[in-house]
Amino acid sequence: MHTISTESKVAFLTSIEALSGRHDVVDHEQFHRDFESLPVDDFTLAEWKQVVDFSTDQVSRWQAERLFSPASSPNVHASAELEAWRQLWMVFSKSLVDQIPEVGEPLRRQHDLTAAQYLLERKLRHDAADSWARITSPVLSRIAIILNGIGLQSVGRKLYCLALYPPGSVGRSEP
Repeated sequence: MHTISTESKVAFLTSIEALSGRHDVVDHEQFHRDFESLPVDDFTLAEWKQVVDFSTDQVSRWQAERLFSPASSPNVHASAELEAWRQLWMVFSKSLVDQIPEVGEPLRRQHDLTAAQYLLERKLRHDAADSWARITSPVLSRIAIILNGIGLQSVGRKLYCLALYPPGSVGRSEP
């Protein structure tokens, strides 16, 4: 189990920064309990941003866990954590956007880019052991981009899923 310090706000923020650096997934209930024990009304904007960044990181990591799990036995724990972390991200980002409305779109973009980053990292780890995927994935990806560009988004998306996710995975089996 991961330890998040609640001795002080600074210790808490240092803990979540360390967890992000270790690339760990964190149980949302533990995090929520720890977060609730802090006096959040005195968080600065920069500190709220750290919390939003951490929740973005967790959403992205749990999503990769879920999408790369086998479709025959999907990781239901990852699915539950993903949905819970999405809810936490929405609450945390709303707190920040309520204070500075113009950060809404950049936060959503960062959220999407972080998710894409972790999916690609997971794909590269998978392809390191699969030489056929290392060869075919870039070709399929390029074709998918071309198809998407000429208006065939549905076909392009399906092809991109073939390129990104391993055979038999949740990510490849979902529309």
